[in-house]
Amino acid sequence: MLGNLSEAIETTRERIATISLDDAFTPSAELWSEIIHSYAGFNSDTIKVVNNSFVLVTPENKFLTISAQEIPRFWAVIPYARALTPYRPLPNALANSIGFATPRSGRAKEEIFKKIPHTDWETKLTADDVSKIKTSVATELDLSANDQSYFLTFLSNKDWSGLTKTLERGELDWFDSAIVNIGGWLSNASDRRGAIVRALLESDKFEPLMANAITAFEKKQNSTPAHTVGKPAEMGINKIFYGAPGTGKSHSVDGLLGDISDEFAVRTVFHPDTQNSDFFGCLKPKMVNGGVQYGFAPGPFSTALRKAYLDPDHHYFLVIEELNRAPAAAVFGELFQLLDRDAFSGKGKYRVDYPNEESREKNRLCKL
Repeated sequence: MLGNLSEAIETTRERIATISLDDAFTPSAELWSEIIHSYAGFNSDTIKVVNNSFVLVTPENKFLTISAQEIPRFWAVIPYARALTPYRPLPNALANSIGFATPRSGRAKEEIFKKIPHTDWETKLTADDVSKIKTSVATELDLSANDQSYFLTFLSNKDWSGLTKTLERGELDWFDSAIVNIGGWLSNASDRRGAIVRALLESDKFEPLMANAITAFEKKQNSTPAHTVGKPAEMGINKIFYGAPGTGKSHSVDGLLGDISDEFAVRTVFHPDTQNSDFFGCLKPKMVNGGVQYGFAPGPFSTALRKAYLDPDHHYFLVIEELNRAPAAAVFGELFQLLDRDAFSGKGKYRVDYPNEESREKNRLCKL
């Protein structure tokens, strides 16, 4: 079903109007992860997070850095991109129905689709081509009466559709250019922005995560982030609290964390049956489309690692309660190697590899 693109453009512009250009936008680890995951599964570029930006490297080894400041604009243009998506296959379908393989085939390129969209397309094309197009829209493309009206408007009114390029350019070319146009990006500095929006259209999590991020962003405007990483000497602290039951160990931990929210602290409790697979993560079954599939389910260590790696501007804490109730050496396994840290950088002195490819894929942005 086709939608009213003019209304979608208005919604996008309303979202853009709420975006501050003066305040830093800092995505949560989960939001970073969703963006990276969506784009990585959609495109052959290599993508990773560096500080508050993500870096793309194309298969041709071309390099591009996109700041997190653009993420709210990706969110803003989603309503328009979603409304425009059902129009994507229609130029090809129209070309097929009037006798051409694609809008770029034969004379279709120069004589028909290079002249669409345009307010005067019906006078720029031959009467025979106009008749074929109208007949196709009415009888060949399986469009409702309302959709036929929208599609004919799409062919004639650039202000209504937001298109900036003609339809012989190929669907991703005119689609991405329209997104860049409505998103308000400067066209000569907008490469990959349309592709990122197309990738995020496939994500069910991006918009809910952005709704939370926008709310948090509005609360933090004109203020300094509370838990910015400090001097190198403050990084990579391993601290154990010990004492008899009821002597306030958990209270002391909470005092160390201060007002740090649960977003920056991962908590777990050891017990006699805790294993390395519980702590690091393991393969577990899950239902997917009515069938059982196995995938890596991260434990508290992997969860904390991923959050910290994706958000280097904040401290992250892994809190283990009742450490002595489990055989800690067995639960940590090779991860014990990471407890020996470089005093300056906070990094582990010894490299530890992932135990299996599934865990490496799930945590593919992180290094051990």
